[in-house]
Amino acid sequence: MTPKKLLLVGPRNSGKTTVAHSIEEVDKPIRKKAHIVYGKKTIDTPSTYLESPWMRQHIISLQQNAYMACFLFPLAEQKKSYPPGFTHVFRIPVMALVTYTNDELINEAIQQEVLKKLTYVGQFEDFIFLNIENQDELKQIQHYLLRKEVRK
Repeated sequence: MTPKKLLLVGPRNSGKTTVAHSIEEVDKPIRKKAHIVYGKKTIDTPSTYLESPWMRQHIISLQQNAYMACFLFPLAEQKKSYPPGFTHVFRIPVMALVTYTNDELINEAIQQEVLKKLTYVGQFEDFIFLNIENQDELKQIQHYLLRKEVRK
């Protein structure tokens, strides 16, 4: 039986591939892709699958190969990338990673906006703010997510 993986879902420039490379411990340059990338520990979905309503069914079907879905929400993203209640179609745990860069400031008003976005999309087991330019935070999230795999 194939081991379950972490399913990474998110809009364009949300940090999916950065998180996948951190978890996979890969140092290859990050490049854009239009297909699903199966790593040893992750499934990295292209943003086009999320942007197209008829392609979302492929994301949903990928849960059969995953122990957890991780939805990425870039802090700078203004539009709604996920359909309302999208987490409810998943039978596996779903967590949210709110990604940001060194240039972005997080204050209480922004945190409230993020909570509204998360509520719109559904229920999450957990949500974490992650600076995708900070190697220490990427390492911490790697360890956190791999511990979740062991518990499943």
